[in-house]
Amino acid sequence: MISTVVREYKNRIIEGVCLDLVPLSASFSEDIAALRNREENRYNLNQDYELTKEMQDAWTEAYLDRDDDLYWCLVRKDGQFLGTIRLYEIKEDEKTCRQG
Repeated sequence: MISTVVREYKNRIIEGVCLDLVPLSASFSEDIAALRNREENRYNLNQDYELTKEMQDAWTEAYLDRDDDLYWCLVRKDGQFLGTIRLYEIKEDEKTCRQG
């Protein structure tokens, strides 16, 4: 059963004062790959390979099929991509999740 929280927020833009949380889509793949490929980020993510846009596209496609995962891109009001935030392993019945 798909979580009602995930169903409600999977495709919703959450508007803030200075930035918006925009649901993940393939249109962000290039920005996300560039972010994850920065040396410091690769170290912190324990990522020992260069992520390609195609690899990120494949991950995004798999993500869109999950029903316990929410992933947003942080986007300034002027449209500039800043980063990402994610809630995953959402267990609505236990009122728990992990974040990253």
